Amino acid sequence: MKKVVAALLGSFATALLAQAPPPGAIATEVLVVTGRCVDADSGEPLRRCEVKLTGHQSTGYPISWARADWSDPPEQTTGDDGRFRFELRLPASDEPLDRGRYHVEISHARHAGWFSHCAFVVAMERGGVDYGDVRLPKGVWPRVRCIDQAGALQPGVVMLLKALGKAPDASPMPSNGPSSWVSNSCYARTDIDGYLHLTSPLPAGDYQLEVRDRQTTQLPGVITLPSREPVTAVVANLDATMAIHGRLLDADGAPVGNRLLKTDDKRPWAVTNRDGRFTLLPGEHLGTGTVKVQLAHNNRFDGWQELADAEWGSTDNTLVLPTASRHTFLVRTTDGSAVERLNLHCMRAGQRERGGVRLSGTFANGRVDCQLPAGDYELLVSPLDARLASTDWQPITITDVRAEIAVTVDAKVERSVEMHFADGTPVRGALVEVIAGAEPGPFAWVLPATAIDERRQGRPKSLVVAADRTDEQGRVALQLPSTGELLLRVSGPTVRSAVRAVDLRQPRPPVRLEVERGAVLSGSIGPASALLALDLDRTEEPRISIYDYCSRTAPTLTIVYDEGRQRREGVRIDTNGNFRVEGMPPGQVEVQLAYWVKHGDSSRRLATDPPLLGTFTLDVAQPLQVALQLPSPGDHPDDDKR
Repeated sequence: MKKVVAALLGSFATALLAQAPPPGAIATEVLVVTGRCVDADSGEPLRRCEVKLTGHQSTGYPISWARADWSDPPEQTTGDDGRFRFELRLPASDEPLDRGRYHVEISHARHAGWFSHCAFVVAMERGGVDYGDVRLPKGVWPRVRCIDQAGALQPGVVMLLKALGKAPDASPMPSNGPSSWVSNSCYARTDIDGYLHLTSPLPAGDYQLEVRDRQTTQLPGVITLPSREPVTAVVANLDATMAIHGRLLDADGAPVGNRLLKTDDKRPWAVTNRDGRFTLLPGEHLGTGTVKVQLAHNNRFDGWQELADAEWGSTDNTLVLPTASRHTFLVRTTDGSAVERLNLHCMRAGQRERGGVRLSGTFANGRVDCQLPAGDYELLVSPLDARLASTDWQPITITDVRAEIAVTVDAKVERSVEMHFADGTPVRGALVEVIAGAEPGPFAWVLPATAIDERRQGRPKSLVVAADRTDEQGRVALQLPSTGELLLRVSGPTVRSAVRAVDLRQPRPPVRLEVERGAVLSGSIGPASALLALDLDRTEEPRISIYDYCSRTAPTLTIVYDEGRQRREGVRIDTNGNFRVEGMPPGQVEVQLAYWVKHGDSSRRLATDPPLLGTFTLDVAQPLQVALQLPSPGDHPDDDKR
């Protein structure tokens, strides 16, 4: 009988896991990004456009780099209607949301490429982003080559081909988006044949060519594309004593291309060609003597590994990648079912550098193949399925013998919560967070449990282990990975933010909670130009680019309530001076301006006497909207220290 029950349970679990996996357990919002690719001239839909959306954070990494339960959505190829649509579940952020953004990139074989970006917080405030018709002009493939004064083709030379004038149909460029433009430049290296190979065509028009890291002796003036003849850039011959030439091979003697090499932090890095060859240049200072040649662990420059010594002027350096053996990780549930959608992080044990592998995606039969040098590692596996729990960091040892390493993940338990107000009205759209550890307070920022702790040197006192929003009936089902003491934090537009201790460890009917109604304060503060000038990370002329993130030291608001006994810190102000505060208790509140001032040559601190912008009375029945005025310079004592 026990065997029959076990078999039935195993079959049920297998069938459950075979269904379409739900989003990650701590995912809290859905961002929808849509559009249609059309020909700029005719307006006809474009087939076979490759569309990619990546969820970048302020570092430029995909979120899966530091978020164990999230990955970029699969690329899409447009069909006959030219449409694309992405539904992106945003995980709980491990940094302020206004510093994160998504990127959309479109490429086509016969049309110019297109790029867009937008801050997550802006896109969510808009209710998603619909780009409508993305008009792509016809593209041309330029032929650009580089030779030296002797006429020899030069591989690995960095070139910038940039259009003269603005990109066609470029949208306005607010710092936080959504911004978009047709790609009218390329920044790349010449290949082993000395030619510049583009990933997408460029619009026809006039261009300017620049060469980086090499002294030029002849550059064409204005380049008009399309052009029948190849465009040629001539660079000075390399001084044999002022460079390091070589080749990067693997343990079997095969060339290794597209790997980053450098000699030290102040000199230009090089990328190996497809044949493994490379040239290292000395940069600003003349190269003399022997130096260490270093290899990057990945294309993000985070972690360099010394390969060998080399002398400036040497031409026959053969560098060999450290021996790495192939291993297979077998990821299974406790009942033996294969886990196919997952993130896997295998990092060097006890090292702060990010050496190891990070893999994210779908792996057939739960088999994840990778290559790692022998040594001690720490392994973390996080399934992209809300019903399965991530493993903790576990020590493993990699040998130089091919092996299969079994990894088991546990199933989570589902617990339900039902929320209502005192009059019995269900609480709709409230965010319910399950927090393990110390009580963080109603407005404190808490690290999500699925954030990757790279250094693994202790954990925060509080972690969000699950979160979701209540439905129309005020109910929410939460997948819980642990059985420790848990707290519930409730917040939302109509709910007074609060933290409650609730026993979610035992199976039971839905836990019913009565919550209080909360008040909303929104408005603007101006002038916005003066507000931005308080941000020490901005220049007098704020640059507008895809890297112009909201600063961690940007001005914020502090809300003081309950007659000064409690404070809410760090209310975000957007670049237009707008703000919104939810979940406040009714009654009188004070609004103060918090900003940073210089403290010495290289540090800063919060202003010690923040100016009061106003005192207001909040009512749960009616959201309050106010217009605040930024104090004039000299009205607060820290102004002379800025």
